[in-house]
Amino acid sequence: MGFSLSQGGQNFIKLNELSMTSIPPGSQYLTPYLDPCKCQYDVGWGHALPANNIGGTITPAQAQAYFNQDTESALSTLDSTVHVPLNQNQVAACVDYIYTTGPGGWIKSGIPAALNAGDINGAANLMKASSIGCGLSNSRRYREAALLTGSADLTPGGQVVEQ
Repeated sequence: MGFSLSQGGQNFIKLNELSMTSIPPGSQYLTPYLDPCKCQYDVGWGHALPANNIGGTITPAQAQAYFNQDTESALSTLDSTVHVPLNQNQVAACVDYIYTTGPGGWIKSGIPAALNAGDINGAANLMKASSIGCGLSNSRRYREAALLTGSADLTPGGQVVEQ
């Protein structure tokens, strides 16, 4: 379909990633940090680092390059699995989901099949039922679902506003 991610969608993912850590927005994300599940080290906005190469501090440009790489990968997964039109809020919701689960988690979720069948509410319910894991709040999944169904809108700054 050739989906693209808006600036609001990019900011939505960045805000979600930083909200899952104890890192104050705009500060220590340039230094590797243990992800919330304590299973890997991340840097930037949730970019997973190889276990054998944690590395050191990165530049803001490197953080943005990692983010671009990760969102392009998520967009590629969305393009290859969803064959119906989506609006920008729906793209942001799906890319954010894929960003955290990876392609395998996305496909296993059943969300692409529901979207392709035209069942937006069913896809949203699958999002809400999906756990982020590690005892973390599922509020991120509820924000994604609200964007998917149109019960919320996304601001350019990445904030979700209920309709």
